[in-house]
Amino acid sequence: MKDDKSERRRNCADRMRKAAMERRRQRGKDPAMSVFVQLLGLMALGLRLLPDFSPSSSATIALPAPPRVPLPVPGAVPFERYKRTPSWATVAKDLARPAATEDAQRELRLRLPPSCSAWVDHIVRESAWSDVRIHVQNNDADEITAALVAEARRWESQRKADKAQALAELKAEAEGGGAASSAKPGAGTGWERKS
Repeated sequence: MKDDKSERRRNCADRMRKAAMERRRQRGKDPAMSVFVQLLGLMALGLRLLPDFSPSSSATIALPAPPRVPLPVPGAVPFERYKRTPSWATVAKDLARPAATEDAQRELRLRLPPSCSAWVDHIVRESAWSDVRIHVQNNDADEITAALVAEARRWESQRKADKAQALAELKAEAEGGGAASSAKPGAGTGWERKS
């Protein structure tokens, strides 16, 4: 009886495998290649053990430090957005833009008289840009300036009236509250101490 293996038909893969094994047997071992591979491995190991001579090494020459650029001083003008005098419409539009708001505020302060500085501070603090934009509908710069000055005066008089009213209320409360303040503390609360 014959083996199943011997009766099996040979296919292409079997023939290729047999040919490769035959070539390997005929070639044998190449001593020069074996020595070369071993030397290559020793050289790689030796290179790994050598000290690092990369640019991050301490053996490199230190480069001079770059010059220090001074930081901008608060309140100083590091950059001027406007190369020429902008229109009122541009100033009003730039007041609401975060990138241009400082230059627009500076331009607003330059165009209005110093008596309007409290109103401009209020506009900046409250971000009430619409109070400026309402008056910029007209194209005449003098009329816009006059309207903004009138708005600042109206705001100032309203602020003074509000302060006077608050002061009068405080004064009336202080005068009327004198009788209430003379009462015993804790009277009528139900937590009085019983003796």
